[in-house]
Amino acid sequence: KRLGLFLKLIEVLIDVDKNGVMGRTIVIHFLPQILKEIEGLHYQYYDPYGLFIEDSSKKTKSWGILQNGKGYEFTFIKVDIVSNSRLVRNYTDQVIRKTYTDLKQIFKSIIEKRNGRVWNWEGDGGLGAFYLPNKNVHAALCGVEILLELFMYNLINCKLNENLEVRMAVHTGPSNYIFDTGVIHNDTLRRLESIETDYTSPNSLVLSRGVFSDLGGKLAKLFKPN
Repeated sequence: KRLGLFLKLIEVLIDVDKNGVMGRTIVIHFLPQILKEIEGLHYQYYDPYGLFIEDSSKKTKSWGILQNGKGYEFTFIKVDIVSNSRLVRNYTDQVIRKTYTDLKQIFKSIIEKRNGRVWNWEGDGGLGAFYLPNKNVHAALCGVEILLELFMYNLINCKLNENLEVRMAVHTGPSNYIFDTGVIHNDTLRRLESIETDYTSPNSLVLSRGVFSDLGGKLAKLFKPN
């Protein structure tokens, strides 16, 4: 908690050093040395965001900045394997483990590439979270990229005698943060689950209205009303 407050103070000092105060230029002495010390703690200042997050050497579910028990605004993406029970019955444990592990790796790598975090994985699906600026756009792009990657996976690497199919949904809203993210339950996540279960067809990505409204024109053209 004390580190989080310290980082927020340095973020303010960086803004003052860069933009001044009320038109006055103010130089914060020793700021480069302070930044170097913070980098030694594995935090990196992201100028477009105006904040510190953990660097690429460690990726925690809190981005290194969220506080346990506090509420934040997140965007979530949920992926679920279609016909999981049937697949488990019809294929060997080895094939199922390989296939589901491959999907988890696809999901994780794409989510983390856009500064998201995997909050939960239950074997047949998972939950990704986005907190940083442009979180709605990043989550939507991740969903599109996962579908494209899965198409190539089915074409080249899938061990099933059929395509691996998924349903995905993206929704944004408030949520508390708890270190054990697997136990988090709230209206935002219940709504996300409802969108994925009740409105999403196999091999499809459905966005809630709040997410869609944030997309630019080119990205919005990839989606249609459901």
